[in-house]
Amino acid sequence: MKLAFASALALSSSLAMAADPAAIELFGTTYRVQRFDYRQELTLPDPLNPTQTIGMIECEGFHWLGNGHFLLSSNEMNQYGSYANFVIEARVVTDAAGNVSGLAYVRTVVTNDVNLPGFTYDLDPSGVTVGQNGSLLVADSENEFVRFFDLATGTALGGEFATTPQNDEFEDLVFLNGELFTVREAQPYSLIVFDGAGTFSRSITIAQDLNPT
Repeated sequence: MKLAFASALALSSSLAMAADPAAIELFGTTYRVQRFDYRQELTLPDPLNPTQTIGMIECEGFHWLGNGHFLLSSNEMNQYGSYANFVIEARVVTDAAGNVSGLAYVRTVVTNDVNLPGFTYDLDPSGVTVGQNGSLLVADSENEFVRFFDLATGTALGGEFATTPQNDEFEDLVFLNGELFTVREAQPYSLIVFDGAGTFSRSITIAQDLNPT
């Protein structure tokens, strides 16, 4: 069985009163259920000064890698004024019984700033996903671009493309079955779909605000 995570804060008061199920089945897969409620700061080496540790104070994107590991992206400046834009790999910490006890930093995959050598733009990472051939795809919501990086080394790769004019409010993305689904965070709220090479395919409206005022 696979482990499914459920925050106690996300459960309604009525569910909190009931006994927790030992397992649930979703789409033919059985998951073991664990309720947990903890607070822990995820820390990492400061990209400007690796001898000091900084806290990740804002998370923009998430991608599950499997085997307890996942990617997180941030675009928020930390308390020491270090580079705001990075993607890190972290993992779930479990005890001997397999229960979740916290999170742990694994490595920094990408650090990007316009002041760093080799970067002529300011990466503003929101969503992250893994594309074809295992490359890291980052939603650059500042410049409305999909950026490609080597997942193992963080090296910038070719193939990046602009999501405009179809998606001019780029927020998140996911790679699925050879297609790249990008979120447009404006009216009408949509999934703007591209192929792996960045060619526009179609737009799927998700919702529209009927009372925008």
